[in-house]
Amino acid sequence: MRTAGEILKAKRIGLKYDINYISDNLKIRSKYIEAIEDNDYSAFSSPLIIKGFIKNYAKFLKLNPENILAIYRRDFDDNFHNATQVGEKKKKSVKRSEGLKNFVIFFNPSILWWLFALFVFIGFFIFLFTELKGYIQNPKLSISSPQNNQVFNSPELIISGTITPGDNLYINNTKIYNIDTNGNFNYTFDLTNVSNTINIKTVNYFNRSTEVTLHETLDNITTSTNGNLNLRIVDKSSATWVEVIGDGKILQNGVLSSGSINDFSSNDFLIIESANPNNLAVSINGQIESLTMKGSASYNKFALSSNGSVVQE
Repeated sequence: MRTAGEILKAKRIGLKYDINYISDNLKIRSKYIEAIEDNDYSAFSSPLIIKGFIKNYAKFLKLNPENILAIYRRDFDDNFHNATQVGEKKKKSVKRSEGLKNFVIFFNPSILWWLFALFVFIGFFIFLFTELKGYIQNPKLSISSPQNNQVFNSPELIISGTITPGDNLYINNTKIYNIDTNGNFNYTFDLTNVSNTINIKTVNYFNRSTEVTLHETLDNITTSTNGNLNLRIVDKSSATWVEVIGDGKILQNGVLSSGSINDFSSNDFLIIESANPNNLAVSINGQIESLTMKGSASYNKFALSSNGSVVQE
């Protein structure tokens, strides 16, 4: 059903009257006429004023004013707060529209450009701070194993630790490449003497470095003194075939198990033969010896010199 305002508006349009024409004849401001037609009674201070305006407006349009007022009372029942409800909703709708408009204005291309420039500046500042920090500070180097000044029974030593990802690592001037993405490393180091010095160094992009020096001792490399030549063979990794001849007698001919320690002795000479000498750590009379390859296998003969030192023939 149509409201009183809709009926009045339809009649005015049918008579081809504009708002200003009605306003001039009734001596009512045009904003009040528009409010009545839109059922927006929040612009009025009293229901009596609303009824008076509706009555005069209906008479001017040659409508039955009592019928129009009855429709008004039907819709709003003389309750001024109900009469203004539609107007309040309209105001809220206008406010929401204005808020959305302001939101759109705030996020215009110029604002977005400045926000982008701000993010770029912050990102550049963070990058600059990180680079400056790397230039000023020494790189990270943490050794988890071994501890300094330890004694080991096996010549094979595992060095493990952590550096800053991307930095270079050197152990006794040898560059180490086996480093994971988190900077963790494990390196097998051979103890070649009773007393061993291990220098561990990391170098970053700005050529700043951090160094750690370890002093490790290899013990129990001397064997029993049953003869002039006392041999110890340590199998460092996998099972390895070895033949040992002492003074013309076969002392060993077979596979040594991984990690095993094997002692032999003779008076005049020792011959050591193996297909995989790199798997072995060899010492004679407490001195580390290297095995050399001859063809597909190593063949090494050791004897005592006139001054009592071990020589390789």
